[in-house]
Amino acid sequence: MTLTELRRSLAKKNYLPVYYLRGQDDFLIEKVVREIVESIMGAEPDPFDYMVMDGPDLKAPSIIDAANAYPLSVERKVLVVHKAESVIVTEPFPSYLDAPSPTTTLVLVESILEKKKNLGKKASSIVNKLDRSGALIKVSSLTERTVYKFIADEFARRGKRITPDASLRLRELKGLSARSLTNEIEKICTAADDKTEVDESLVRQLTGASMLFSVWDLAEAAALRNIPRALEISYRLLETNDSAATQLVSSLVNHYIRLWNIYDVLSRRGTAADSFLEDWLFRKYSGQARQYTREQYSRIFNYLFEADYELKSRKTDERTLLTRLIYQIITT
Repeated sequence: MTLTELRRSLAKKNYLPVYYLRGQDDFLIEKVVREIVESIMGAEPDPFDYMVMDGPDLKAPSIIDAANAYPLSVERKVLVVHKAESVIVTEPFPSYLDAPSPTTTLVLVESILEKKKNLGKKASSIVNKLDRSGALIKVSSLTERTVYKFIADEFARRGKRITPDASLRLRELKGLSARSLTNEIEKICTAADDKTEVDESLVRQLTGASMLFSVWDLAEAAALRNIPRALEISYRLLETNDSAATQLVSSLVNHYIRLWNIYDVLSRRGTAADSFLEDWLFRKYSGQARQYTREQYSRIFNYLFEADYELKSRKTDERTLLTRLIYQIITT
Protein backbone atom coordinates (compact mmCIF):
# COMPACT_ATOMS: atom_id res chain seq x y z
CA MET A 1 0.00 0.00 0.00
CA THR A 2 1.29 3.44 -0.90
CA LEU A 3 1.04 6.43 1.42
CA THR A 4 -1.56 7.95 -0.88
CA GLU A 5 -3.66 4.79 -0.68
CA LEU A 6 -3.24 4.70 3.11
CA ARG A 7 -4.42 8.29 3.52
CA ARG A 8 -7.36 7.66 1.22
CA SER A 9 -8.42 4.64 3.28
CA LEU A 10 -7.95 6.54 6.55
CA ALA A 11 -10.16 9.34 5.24
CA LYS A 12 -12.87 6.77 4.51
CA LYS A 13 -12.37 5.15 7.95
CA ASN A 14 -11.40 1.87 6.28
CA TYR A 15 -8.85 0.50 8.70
CA LEU A 16 -6.72 -2.62 8.37
CA PRO A 17 -6.11 -4.79 11.44
CA VAL A 18 -2.36 -4.68 10.79
CA TYR A 19 0.01 -2.12 9.27
CA TYR A 20 3.73 -2.74 8.80
CA LEU A 21 5.80 0.44 8.33
CA ARG A 22 9.22 0.42 6.72
CA GLY A 23 11.56 3.30 5.83
CA GLN A 24 14.83 5.11 6.45
CA ASP A 25 13.52 8.30 8.07
CA ASP A 26 12.28 7.77 11.64
CA PHE A 27 10.61 11.20 11.71
CA LEU A 28 8.50 10.48 8.64
CA ILE A 29 7.62 7.02 9.94
CA GLU A 30 6.44 8.47 13.25
CA LYS A 31 4.42 11.03 11.27
CA VAL A 32 2.59 8.19 9.50
CA VAL A 33 2.04 6.41 12.83
CA ARG A 34 0.44 9.60 14.21
CA GLU A 35 -1.81 9.85 11.15
CA ILE A 36 -3.07 6.30 11.72
CA VAL A 37 -3.57 6.78 15.45
CA GLU A 38 -5.32 10.15 15.12
CA SER A 39 -7.61 8.87 12.39
CA ILE A 40 -8.73 5.96 14.54
CA MET A 41 -8.66 7.48 18.03
CA GLY A 42 -8.52 11.26 17.63
CA ALA A 43 -5.83 13.71 18.72
CA GLU A 44 -5.90 12.54 22.34
CA PRO A 45 -6.21 8.73 22.41
CA ASP A 46 -7.42 7.04 25.56
CA PRO A 47 -4.35 5.54 27.29
CA PHE A 48 -6.37 2.43 28.19
CA ASP A 49 -6.87 1.61 24.51
CA TYR A 50 -3.65 2.96 23.05
CA MET A 51 -0.29 1.36 23.77
CA VAL A 52 3.22 1.91 22.43
CA MET A 53 5.61 -0.99 22.87
CA ASP A 54 9.23 -1.79 22.09
CA GLY A 55 9.49 -5.24 20.54
CA PRO A 56 12.75 -6.42 22.11
CA ASP A 57 11.55 -5.46 25.61
CA LEU A 58 8.47 -7.69 25.49
CA LYS A 59 7.73 -11.29 24.68
CA ALA A 60 5.47 -12.04 21.73
CA PRO A 61 2.70 -13.59 23.88
CA SER A 62 2.42 -10.40 25.95
CA ILE A 63 1.95 -8.29 22.82
CA ILE A 64 -0.60 -10.68 21.36
CA ASP A 65 -2.53 -10.81 24.64
CA ALA A 66 -2.78 -7.02 24.54
CA ALA A 67 -3.86 -7.11 20.89
CA ASN A 68 -6.59 -9.68 21.60
CA ALA A 69 -8.00 -7.76 24.56
CA TYR A 70 -11.24 -5.92 23.83
CA PRO A 71 -11.14 -2.11 23.83
CA LEU A 72 -12.54 -0.45 26.94
CA SER A 73 -13.86 2.89 25.73
CA VAL A 74 -13.68 2.89 21.91
CA GLU A 75 -14.68 0.62 19.05
CA ARG A 76 -11.08 0.03 17.96
CA LYS A 77 -7.88 0.10 20.00
CA VAL A 78 -4.38 0.75 18.63
CA LEU A 79 -1.11 -0.95 19.52
CA VAL A 80 2.16 0.40 18.13
CA VAL A 81 5.14 -1.98 18.25
CA HIS A 82 8.59 -0.60 17.45
CA LYS A 83 11.44 -2.86 16.27
CA ALA A 84 8.71 -5.26 15.29
CA GLU A 85 10.95 -7.47 13.19
CA SER A 86 12.39 -8.86 16.42
CA VAL A 87 9.08 -10.38 17.55
CA ILE A 88 6.98 -11.19 14.47
CA VAL A 89 8.83 -14.48 13.97
CA THR A 90 7.92 -15.79 17.44
CA GLU A 91 4.66 -17.61 18.13
CA PRO A 92 1.92 -16.67 18.65
CA PHE A 93 2.72 -13.66 16.41
CA PRO A 94 2.62 -15.46 13.01
CA SER A 95 -0.67 -17.13 13.96
CA TYR A 96 -2.16 -13.81 15.08
CA LEU A 97 -1.21 -12.15 11.80
CA ASP A 98 -3.19 -14.84 9.98
CA ALA A 99 -6.30 -14.06 12.06
CA PRO A 100 -5.94 -10.64 13.73
CA SER A 101 -8.44 -9.19 16.16
CA PRO A 102 -11.20 -7.22 14.38
CA THR A 103 -11.27 -4.64 17.19
CA THR A 104 -7.53 -3.83 17.18
CA THR A 105 -5.21 -2.07 14.76
CA LEU A 106 -1.66 -3.32 15.23
CA VAL A 107 0.94 -0.90 13.86
CA LEU A 108 4.27 -2.68 13.41
CA VAL A 109 7.28 -0.40 12.90
CA GLU A 110 10.42 -1.94 11.48
CA SER A 111 13.81 -0.75 12.73
CA ILE A 112 15.81 1.40 10.35
CA LEU A 113 18.20 -1.22 9.03
CA GLU A 114 21.55 -0.75 7.39
CA LYS A 115 21.35 -1.31 3.64
CA LYS A 116 23.48 -4.45 3.75
CA LYS A 117 21.53 -5.95 6.64
CA ASN A 118 18.44 -8.07 6.07
CA LEU A 119 15.62 -9.29 8.25
CA GLY A 120 16.33 -12.97 8.00
CA LYS A 121 14.46 -15.59 5.99
CA LYS A 122 11.52 -16.13 8.35
CA ALA A 123 10.89 -12.44 9.07
CA SER A 124 11.19 -11.59 5.36
CA SER A 125 8.63 -14.27 4.53
CA ILE A 126 6.18 -12.79 7.05
CA VAL A 127 6.70 -9.25 5.77
CA ASN A 128 6.23 -10.42 2.17
CA LYS A 129 2.93 -11.99 3.22
CA LEU A 130 1.87 -8.70 4.83
CA ASP A 131 2.87 -6.91 1.64
CA ARG A 132 0.59 -9.14 -0.42
CA SER A 133 -2.29 -8.31 1.90
CA GLY A 134 -1.66 -4.57 1.52
CA ALA A 135 -0.36 -4.07 5.05
CA LEU A 136 3.21 -3.09 4.13
CA ILE A 137 3.69 0.66 3.86
CA LYS A 138 7.03 1.94 2.58
CA VAL A 139 7.77 5.40 3.90
CA SER A 140 10.26 7.02 1.53
CA SER A 141 12.77 9.65 2.63
CA LEU A 142 12.48 13.09 1.08
CA THR A 143 14.13 13.61 -2.30
CA GLU A 144 14.75 16.65 -4.46
CA ARG A 145 11.54 15.83 -6.28
CA THR A 146 9.32 15.30 -3.22
CA VAL A 147 10.67 17.83 -0.72
CA TYR A 148 8.82 20.86 -2.12
CA LYS A 149 5.43 19.14 -1.97
CA PHE A 150 6.24 18.12 1.59
CA ILE A 151 7.01 21.74 2.49
CA ALA A 152 3.85 23.01 0.78
CA ASP A 153 1.71 20.36 2.48
CA GLU A 154 3.12 21.15 5.92
CA PHE A 155 2.32 24.84 5.48
CA ALA A 156 -1.14 23.98 4.11
CA ARG A 157 -1.86 21.85 7.20
CA ARG A 158 -1.23 24.98 9.23
CA GLY A 159 -3.50 27.11 7.04
CA LYS A 160 -0.78 28.84 5.05
CA ARG A 161 0.57 28.91 1.51
CA ILE A 162 4.28 29.12 0.75
CA THR A 163 5.55 30.52 -2.56
CA PRO A 164 7.87 28.38 -4.74
CA ASP A 165 10.87 30.66 -4.20
CA ALA A 166 10.33 30.61 -0.45
CA SER A 167 10.15 26.81 -0.41
CA LEU A 168 13.38 26.70 -2.42
CA ARG A 169 15.12 28.87 0.16
CA LEU A 170 13.79 26.75 3.00
CA ARG A 171 15.01 23.57 1.34
CA GLU A 172 18.47 25.10 0.93
CA LEU A 173 18.43 26.11 4.57
CA LYS A 174 17.41 22.74 6.06
CA GLY A 175 18.26 20.25 3.33
CA LEU A 176 16.20 17.08 2.94
CA SER A 177 15.71 16.45 6.66
CA ALA A 178 11.98 16.15 7.31
CA ARG A 179 12.53 16.78 11.01
CA SER A 180 14.55 19.97 10.48
CA LEU A 181 12.13 21.26 7.86
CA THR A 182 9.11 20.62 10.06
CA ASN A 183 10.71 22.34 13.05
CA GLU A 184 11.54 25.38 10.91
CA ILE A 185 8.05 25.44 9.40
CA GLU A 186 6.55 25.36 12.88
CA LYS A 187 8.69 28.33 13.93
CA ILE A 188 7.76 30.32 10.82
CA CYS A 189 4.03 29.65 11.22
CA THR A 190 4.12 30.59 14.89
CA ALA A 191 5.95 33.86 14.18
CA ALA A 192 3.75 34.66 11.18
CA ASP A 193 0.47 33.66 12.77
CA ASP A 194 -1.40 36.61 11.18
CA LYS A 195 -0.25 35.86 7.62
CA THR A 196 -1.76 33.40 5.14
CA GLU A 197 1.11 33.49 2.59
CA VAL A 198 4.78 32.94 3.29
CA ASP A 199 7.09 34.44 0.68
CA GLU A 200 10.85 34.49 0.30
CA SER A 201 11.38 37.75 2.14
CA LEU A 202 9.42 36.47 5.12
CA VAL A 203 11.48 33.26 5.22
CA ARG A 204 14.67 35.31 5.17
CA GLN A 205 13.38 37.52 7.97
CA LEU A 206 12.03 34.79 10.26
CA THR A 207 14.78 32.21 9.87
CA GLY A 208 17.63 34.66 10.29
CA ALA A 209 19.22 32.89 7.35
CA SER A 210 20.71 35.83 5.51
CA MET A 211 24.05 34.01 5.54
CA LEU A 212 22.79 30.92 3.77
CA PHE A 213 20.58 32.81 1.39
CA SER A 214 23.53 34.95 0.37
CA VAL A 215 25.43 31.74 -0.33
CA TRP A 216 22.56 30.72 -2.58
CA ASP A 217 22.68 34.15 -4.20
CA LEU A 218 26.36 33.52 -4.92
CA ALA A 219 25.53 30.25 -6.70
CA GLU A 220 23.04 32.05 -8.90
CA ALA A 221 25.41 34.93 -9.59
CA ALA A 222 28.11 32.48 -10.67
CA ALA A 223 25.69 30.56 -12.89
CA LEU A 224 24.64 33.87 -14.48
CA ARG A 225 28.37 34.66 -15.01
CA ASN A 226 28.15 37.88 -13.02
CA ILE A 227 31.75 38.15 -11.74
CA PRO A 228 31.43 41.47 -9.82
CA ARG A 229 28.31 40.30 -8.00
CA ALA A 230 29.76 36.87 -7.23
CA LEU A 231 32.97 38.34 -5.82
CA GLU A 232 31.07 40.95 -3.80
CA ILE A 233 28.94 38.27 -2.13
CA SER A 234 31.85 35.93 -1.41
CA TYR A 235 34.02 38.66 0.12
CA ARG A 236 31.16 39.95 2.28
CA LEU A 237 30.45 36.47 3.56
CA LEU A 238 34.07 35.79 4.41
CA GLU A 239 34.06 38.89 6.60
CA THR A 240 31.00 37.80 8.59
CA ASN A 241 31.31 34.04 9.02
CA ASP A 242 34.25 31.79 9.85
CA SER A 243 32.83 28.81 7.96
CA ALA A 244 31.68 30.81 4.92
CA ALA A 245 34.18 29.29 2.47
CA THR A 246 33.03 25.74 3.17
CA GLN A 247 29.37 26.73 2.85
CA LEU A 248 30.06 28.65 -0.34
CA VAL A 249 31.73 25.69 -2.04
CA SER A 250 29.02 23.31 -0.83
CA SER A 251 26.30 25.58 -2.17
CA LEU A 252 28.03 25.86 -5.53
CA VAL A 253 28.37 22.08 -5.76
CA ASN A 254 24.64 21.61 -5.05
CA HIS A 255 23.66 24.27 -7.55
CA TYR A 256 25.78 22.88 -10.38
CA ILE A 257 24.59 19.32 -9.70
CA ARG A 258 21.07 20.68 -10.16
CA LEU A 259 22.03 22.50 -13.37
CA TRP A 260 23.84 19.42 -14.70
CA ASN A 261 20.78 17.25 -14.10
CA ILE A 262 18.62 19.70 -16.07
CA TYR A 263 21.22 19.95 -18.87
CA ASP A 264 21.49 16.16 -19.13
CA VAL A 265 17.71 15.77 -19.35
CA LEU A 266 17.38 18.53 -21.95
CA SER A 267 20.20 17.04 -24.04
CA ARG A 268 18.15 13.84 -24.25
CA ARG A 269 15.05 15.87 -25.15
CA GLY A 270 13.48 14.90 -21.86
CA THR A 271 11.17 16.81 -19.57
CA ALA A 272 10.99 17.60 -15.87
CA ALA A 273 9.43 14.18 -15.33
CA ASP A 274 12.77 12.63 -16.34
CA SER A 275 14.72 14.65 -13.75
CA PHE A 276 14.85 14.55 -9.96
CA LEU A 277 13.32 18.04 -9.81
CA GLU A 278 9.78 19.38 -9.65
CA ASP A 279 8.38 20.99 -12.81
CA TRP A 280 8.59 24.59 -11.59
CA LEU A 281 12.19 24.18 -10.43
CA PHE A 282 13.15 22.52 -13.69
CA ARG A 283 11.69 25.41 -15.66
CA LYS A 284 13.22 28.02 -13.35
CA TYR A 285 16.79 26.88 -14.02
CA SER A 286 16.59 25.54 -17.57
CA GLY A 287 17.99 28.80 -18.93
CA GLN A 288 21.04 28.65 -16.66
CA ALA A 289 21.59 24.97 -17.42
CA ARG A 290 21.81 25.66 -21.17
CA GLN A 291 24.64 28.15 -20.70
CA TYR A 292 27.24 25.39 -20.31
CA THR A 293 28.45 22.53 -22.45
CA ARG A 294 29.10 19.00 -21.22
CA GLU A 295 32.86 19.71 -21.26
CA GLN A 296 32.37 22.92 -19.26
CA TYR A 297 30.36 21.07 -16.62
CA SER A 298 33.17 18.54 -16.33
CA ARG A 299 35.74 21.30 -15.77
CA ILE A 300 33.49 23.12 -13.27
CA PHE A 301 33.06 20.00 -11.14
CA ASN A 302 36.82 19.47 -11.18
CA TYR A 303 37.34 23.05 -9.98
CA LEU A 304 34.78 22.58 -7.21
CA PHE A 305 36.18 19.27 -5.99
CA GLU A 306 39.73 20.67 -6.00
CA ALA A 307 38.60 23.69 -3.97
CA ASP A 308 36.72 21.49 -1.52
CA TYR A 309 39.75 19.22 -1.09
CA GLU A 310 42.05 22.21 -0.56
CA LEU A 311 39.77 23.70 2.10
CA LYS A 312 39.54 20.43 4.00
CA SER A 313 43.10 19.18 3.67
CA ARG A 314 45.30 22.15 4.42
CA LYS A 315 45.32 25.71 5.69
CA THR A 316 44.76 28.06 2.79
CA ASP A 317 43.89 31.68 2.12
CA GLU A 318 40.13 31.45 1.63
CA ARG A 319 39.79 34.78 -0.15
CA THR A 320 42.37 33.78 -2.76
CA LEU A 321 40.84 30.33 -3.16
CA LEU A 322 37.32 31.68 -3.69
CA THR A 323 38.48 34.39 -6.08
CA ARG A 324 40.28 31.78 -8.17
CA LEU A 325 37.31 29.39 -8.02
CA ILE A 326 34.78 32.02 -9.10
CA TYR A 327 36.95 33.14 -12.03
CA GLN A 328 37.49 29.52 -13.05
CA ILE A 329 33.77 28.76 -13.02
CA ILE A 330 32.58 31.91 -14.72
CA THR A 331 35.26 32.02 -17.44
CA THR A 332 35.41 28.28 -18.16
